[in-house]
Amino acid sequence: MPSPSSTSTPAVADVDAVVGSSASSSSSSSSSNPWPPEVVRALKKTVVNIDLATPVALVDDKRTAATGTGFVVDAARGLVVTNRHISTVSPTVYQVRFNDGSFAPARCVYYDVAQDFAVLKVDPNETTYELTAVELGSAETLRVGDPVLIIGNNEGYVFSAIEGVVSDLRALSDTAGVRPSLDIETTFDSSSGSSGSPVW
Repeated sequence: MPSPSSTSTPAVADVDAVVGSSASSSSSSSSSNPWPPEVVRALKKTVVNIDLATPVALVDDKRTAATGTGFVVDAARGLVVTNRHISTVSPTVYQVRFNDGSFAPARCVYYDVAQDFAVLKVDPNETTYELTAVELGSAETLRVGDPVLIIGNNEGYVFSAIEGVVSDLRALSDTAGVRPSLDIETTFDSSSGSSGSPVW
């Protein structure tokens, strides 16, 4: 079992809203396989892999080429949520890869340093891929011991799925003007490229 680590994710997503309550109910009732292939395939449609290149560094940024993960929250407007540390304040070229292997350019339209999340925008008219949005869930329903899943660019393996378990839940206090939030500790291995993945 991997050692516990805090998830690097901006949101908890709702399985029922993507795959339907009957499919997710059957998955949760199976102790041997809580994430059957049909559920994982449906969830992958909401996830994107992110490639970025920063040729000129400003402020505290560095010249870099990196990868990460994001997920669609508004299909009509092409909005993708990821982690803040995947974006930069410097001029950066973003490209998202969809589950069918196609690509589309993106730009950063918002980032929140305190809560470590950012929003990228893809023009739906610039891709033939049909965007599918996640339905955000609530971390309040999580319990220690619950099975969880992330899908992302884990160690460069695009759209790979990793299973884990919630090992601890801790409320982070509001300090120095930072809004309080919930820290979800899981048994996921720390994985390069998975930052920005939603947790199911």
